[in-house]
Amino acid sequence: MARRLTAVLAMGVLSAATVSAGALSGLTDSATGGDPSDALTSVRVDDGSATGVGGDESAIAILRHADGSRAGHARFHRDGRSTQVSVKLRLHERFRSAGGSFHGFHVHANDVADNGSGCIADADAAPSTWFLSADTHYERSETDHGQHSGDMPVVYSPDGGWAKASFTTDRFRVSDVVGRAVIVHAEPDNFGNVPVGTEPTQYSGTEQARAVTMATGNAGDRIVCGVIRQGR
Repeated sequence: MARRLTAVLAMGVLSAATVSAGALSGLTDSATGGDPSDALTSVRVDDGSATGVGGDESAIAILRHADGSRAGHARFHRDGRSTQVSVKLRLHERFRSAGGSFHGFHVHANDVADNGSGCIADADAAPSTWFLSADTHYERSETDHGQHSGDMPVVYSPDGGWAKASFTTDRFRVSDVVGRAVIVHAEPDNFGNVPVGTEPTQYSGTEQARAVTMATGNAGDRIVCGVIRQGR
């Protein structure tokens, strides 16, 4: 039986976060990876907008790499007054690390038409250009990173295995995020929790570095994307 590591995240609105160590033992699922028929030839990996958000109790985002190949999925279900989120994916080998790695995991707004719509990427271009069409983190009010409505726990990707996680959040309802985009980042998310200063327990850095932390958790390039759509 796969070992499971359960962590309660003290982020106020996130609870019962579960990261499955079953991913560490080569978990496979034909429904979520590797089928050549899932690959797209267009640099537009997925298209969608935040308009027409409905009241469905369930939603799903099919997650894809920049080359259009399927990485996995993220599901959203109503759970009383909260939303149950589950994700399963396998990253391209170039983004895996020996011993495993954590990756920032967010809902992005996907609401600025001038940036494009949905998940747009050119796999031959620099990763820093991928999926900028998904815009910034989804948020209902002006807050720093760590408190954005779309901020979610990091996803752990084992070396060569499947990542699987589930958690409950009351930061958004299912209907709030339909038409928005799920992004997985290349680096961990620091959730804005970087004490800056000159004391022994603080970090010194530039204003630019602090701005990146406050905006995105300094989670790096966007490497997987999927538009959230109603349904299971």
